[in-house]
Amino acid sequence: LNGLVHTPEAIPRLTASFLGHYGVQLFVFLSAYGLTKSFHRAVPVYGHFLRGRLDRVYFTFLLALVAWAVTKGAAFGLLGPLKVLYWNWEALALKVLLVANLVPGQALALVGPWWFLPFVFQFYLLFPLLYRLPTTYGDWTLIGVAAAGVVASFVVNEHINVGILVFATPLGHLPEICLGVWMARRETMRLPRAVVFLAAVGLVLGNYERHVWYLSHLSALILMLAAWRWARPVIRQQREVNSVFAFLGGISMQLFLVNGFLRDLLLPWARSGDSELRALGLSVLSLGLSVCVALAIRWAEAIVRRWVTDRVSREGPTRA
Repeated sequence: LNGLVHTPEAIPRLTASFLGHYGVQLFVFLSAYGLTKSFHRAVPVYGHFLRGRLDRVYFTFLLALVAWAVTKGAAFGLLGPLKVLYWNWEALALKVLLVANLVPGQALALVGPWWFLPFVFQFYLLFPLLYRLPTTYGDWTLIGVAAAGVVASFVVNEHINVGILVFATPLGHLPEICLGVWMARRETMRLPRAVVFLAAVGLVLGNYERHVWYLSHLSALILMLAAWRWARPVIRQQREVNSVFAFLGGISMQLFLVNGFLRDLLLPWARSGDSELRALGLSVLSLGLSVCVALAIRWAEAIVRRWVTDRVSREGPTRA
């Protein structure tokens, strides 16, 4: 607030810096909501479900890993990418094995946003259980799990020094996951006004009182859902806006995987001066660069998948 008052030209940067991270809560909610809707109240087959989820995420991650190695190793000569892979093999192994967020000091290693990769796989492991709970025992079980998640996050974060980032694990996001499952089981996403009001109070108090902060993530999510209900009719009338959203949504996984290390190329320039306009311009340039690389990775993935499919189809009749 002090920054907004004294440097109004910094509104875009300050807003993104202090509020942008709440997008994680929205993504976690949408993941749980979408998965619940996709099963149409049918219990998913566990093994088939995990294989399908991994297939959609893992290969794209490996291609992004190659792009990261090329970007980071370019300054070390022709063999630079291989050198970077060798220098960071332990952290890379934890990322590839999808357990980095469970090892102290490794959640944000190499590329900060990549903490989400092991998180989302662990979420997939947990989801079938959370999906069954309300069907078997009633929706109140979701409220109990969400409350237990808040309490456990507080206890682990405040009183148990395990050395890991609680909010880089599903434990710290159980309220958003449970809310996604709960709302997907209903016909509408309407939230009572009293709930929205309490969420606003919780978000404000959470920025002043440490203990209330553990409710601020859920509070921010509820406010975003309420704002979307108000903004949806307006946005739907804007074809250009919808087209942009659809385009970015189509490469959202690739964007997520590459933006973390591509922005490092421009951050030194942004920090070298005090111009907010310069920082904003470099942010737009960073977005453009990320979109281009994301499109390249999607294109490469499509080629490789097509090649694998063709090869399997050719070898099938031969083996038969």
